Amino acid sequence: MKSTFTLFLFLSTLSVVFSQALSQVPGIYTDAVYVSKNDRIYAVTTNTDPDNGNSVCRIDPSNGNIEACFFVGSSPSVVAATDDGDFLYIGFLGETSIKRFNLSTNEVDLSFSTGGEDDFLGPFYAEEILPLRNSNENIAVSLQNRCCSPRHEGVVIYQNGVAATNTTPDHTGSNTIAYTDRDNQIIGYNNSSTDFGLRRMSITNSGVTVTSTYQFFSGFSNLIEYADGRLYSTNGQFVNINNGVASSGGEFSDNSFGFRRLGVEPVPTINRVFFFGRGTSGGYQLESFNGTTLTTEDTWNFSGFQTEDILDFMRLSDDGERFAAVDANNSLLLIRVCTSTLTEVPPAYEGATTLCQDDTLTVFAPLAARDLGEIFWSDGSIGDSLVVTAAGDYSYAILDATACPSPQSEEFRIFNSSSPFPPEIAAPISNVLCQNGSLSLSINFPSSSAQYIWSTGDTTNVLNVATAGSYSVIRVNNSSGCESMPSASIEISSSDMIAPSSPVLSPPLDLDTCSFNSITITPDGNAAEYLWESSISGSERNDGAFTVFRSSFEPTQVSVRAISAEGCLSEPVEGVVRFFTPPNTPFIQYNLASNTLASSYTAGRNFWYFNDVLEAITEGRFYEPLQSGFYSVRGEGEACLSEASNLISTTVTSVRETIAASREVTLSPNPASGQVNLLFSDEFSRRIGIKPLTIEVWSVSGQRLQRIETRLSGESASLDLSGIKAGMYMVIVRSEDSPVIRKMVAKV
Repeated sequence: MKSTFTLFLFLSTLSVVFSQALSQVPGIYTDAVYVSKNDRIYAVTTNTDPDNGNSVCRIDPSNGNIEACFFVGSSPSVVAATDDGDFLYIGFLGETSIKRFNLSTNEVDLSFSTGGEDDFLGPFYAEEILPLRNSNENIAVSLQNRCCSPRHEGVVIYQNGVAATNTTPDHTGSNTIAYTDRDNQIIGYNNSSTDFGLRRMSITNSGVTVTSTYQFFSGFSNLIEYADGRLYSTNGQFVNINNGVASSGGEFSDNSFGFRRLGVEPVPTINRVFFFGRGTSGGYQLESFNGTTLTTEDTWNFSGFQTEDILDFMRLSDDGERFAAVDANNSLLLIRVCTSTLTEVPPAYEGATTLCQDDTLTVFAPLAARDLGEIFWSDGSIGDSLVVTAAGDYSYAILDATACPSPQSEEFRIFNSSSPFPPEIAAPISNVLCQNGSLSLSINFPSSSAQYIWSTGDTTNVLNVATAGSYSVIRVNNSSGCESMPSASIEISSSDMIAPSSPVLSPPLDLDTCSFNSITITPDGNAAEYLWESSISGSERNDGAFTVFRSSFEPTQVSVRAISAEGCLSEPVEGVVRFFTPPNTPFIQYNLASNTLASSYTAGRNFWYFNDVLEAITEGRFYEPLQSGFYSVRGEGEACLSEASNLISTTVTSVRETIAASREVTLSPNPASGQVNLLFSDEFSRRIGIKPLTIEVWSVSGQRLQRIETRLSGESASLDLSGIKAGMYMVIVRSEDSPVIRKMVAKV
């Protein structure tokens, strides 16, 4: 994963929110030093660092950014800074030298040998470097061999690159060295053999001399750190230093120090001493002690890292909030502890969580979190969004006005997802686009769990092509949103041939039908062939009609193109076929005493027929017949009438004017072709006025073909009969009054 550094946050249970951030600067480091003069860390890299090996790198401790790296030599292993912050001294394991690096020019301006080439155990290398106070030219160096144990080869004073005559004894001596309260006195500790001696050393122009040896500390690999009259050991003990002389001190109240390789850093300005290293229960731990009572003040735990011994630990501020460490993993760690003003956990992330193969995913913090401040992501980046390049667990915090992070959000997991296979375009009927025509490209075996995006930007399973060119398509998984590679391209060329005109269909699309299982659509027959497409049955190429079958996937999408003898395709005719289900067949009962017919159909209107001719429509189930003879009834469904009921013979003794005989509405012409006019009598127009009027056209088989809702604007209205086959039909005009029914004959 590309990142600036990795961040983990933890929330304390106290009433104020203490936020902890442990971060790792990318790279492989052997040692580091903090220079307060420019608030920068300078870390030396090993020869195995793939990006900045054998260099010293300048790092911004506020964000972990590596600002610049400068080549200095083979395998730098230790670095120290002069107290004025102008120079670094760097020791190496790949060469027997120490180099001075000028921080104003960013160049090495002095290099000298650490010697020992003629010694049986040589050559020698710098184990620790201590620039003397108030000097840029004089340094104390603890030397080591690379051969045999014990490795210590004495402490040497170098004056402007020249070794002074007096050195301390080798083998049993001071592997680690530190300041005291006097500029001409330093102190060292033997942490590599059971001598465990603490040695006071005096510095003169002739070199360095051991003047006293003490036995205050014990333990291998302990490091020492001087501050404000005390010399602290990483084993949890300290001694007092007065005029360079060590005297008994004390021990901090944590009995686990002897079992862990820690770093120690006193912060005298707040009377605290901090220890950092592997925790007693896993992860890293930072522990703060009161410098007077020697008792624990605070403990912060950090998980998510592979923990190791601490090689170096340093403070980056005098307020006890910022620290850095180098561990035995050769990792440079940044630590910050602070009190955030933001006490609530940020809202949970609810965006996309799938990382597609060979791609990146940009995630955005919720708007409610962005409104509170800058977003601090778990990879160390800052901003409203995070570009994710690897699957894993992520979280974020919010930086308050002091750049202190809030508690972390809930972690969200980003998952890897493989890309879908590229789709395949079905071979088209023709690769030639004729004038006034078009082609269609379809996908072989399209999946309902995917979306398809053509090179034109269209998102459909079938692409209508209107221009010549190259066409391809990609598949997008609905669940993951991942895209496939593009399909193989289909090349479409253009031709000067004229494409046939679009076919005329009977019945036309869009089509509502009461057919129970299927309906056949017939083209005009003016083309050599026809290409049919159905959303249910796929494609079919024939020289005539096409049958659409009823399906539960309604409505059925249908399109058809005419194909000329030369292979040119017309523009498509497109539409839908909707199948409606007629109601169940009703039956009639006849009450002779009241001369009333009763239909069993109660779900809608009833259509009453006298000798198979529609006579009346009732809103209810009862009807008083007007004539003697045979009656039947049909129930009205969504757009269909039921089959005719049983026949009932009636005897009517009185003669009344029937609705069917009314002359309030007449049709002209009748028979009609293309259009029929409805003429209304003056009495009908006055009675209806501005009331809503419904005009319906029904087939004699009981299917409603047209329904128009209107208001009278004169003494006539018209109906469009295009697409209606020749035959007998019923025109029903209905307002709040009883409906007026007229027979109509349509002709071709």
